[in-house]
Amino acid sequence: MQKVILSIAVAAIVAALGLAGSPAEAQVMPPVLLKLEQAGKNLKSLQAGISQQKQDRVLGVKENSTGSLLYKAGAAGTERVLLTYTSPIPETVSVVGEKVTIYQPKLNQLFVTSRKAGVNKNRSLGFLGLAYSDAAQQLRDRYTITLLGEDMVNGQMATQIQLDPKDTSDGVQGIILWVDHKTWLPVKYFVTEKSSKTTITLTALQPNVTLGDEKFVIPVPKDVKVVNG
Repeated sequence: MQKVILSIAVAAIVAALGLAGSPAEAQVMPPVLLKLEQAGKNLKSLQAGISQQKQDRVLGVKENSTGSLLYKAGAAGTERVLLTYTSPIPETVSVVGEKVTIYQPKLNQLFVTSRKAGVNKNRSLGFLGLAYSDAAQQLRDRYTITLLGEDMVNGQMATQIQLDPKDTSDGVQGIILWVDHKTWLPVKYFVTEKSSKTTITLTALQPNVTLGDEKFVIPVPKDVKVVNG
């Protein structure tokens, strides 16, 4: 499940949407963070294309993956996320509340776990532990936030935001977000871990589209092998 690292994208979105703090704190926050906060509050769902490049920091080997992302807001712990990889190896990751399922069609295998259990086995799944409703407090507790310069992403101006973890014991050494000036949502992420560097880019963002709950259920064949972990 090498591509499960793409779940970092989910966490980065979670983190970015919760950057702003309480109203008192908001009075001294830069405009980009205030706009980011408001966009997060207004976001009920999201559909986007997604591409990832992961590079091993020791061997220099690069792994490219492409697919799509669906997100549907909900009360804390009930959010829904679907990551569908189409290249180079098909794989689908579904997160419905606490439940995480990963379908690998080439193996005809369905791996079923939870956010909490997944954290213990795969650090990248740890990002899914950030609930959307309390991401702001967790970010303030875990990261030092720095505004960087502006840059172009997908032909659109964006502001870079750097997140430096106060504790790097989980392997994550830093995250940079690019916040789009049109939607005020994050569209690009650069995540540095001890063993790798990962760049994730979202394209063709469609906020607040209608997404039924059935969109987050992975269709699998009757003879699929179910593995619980």
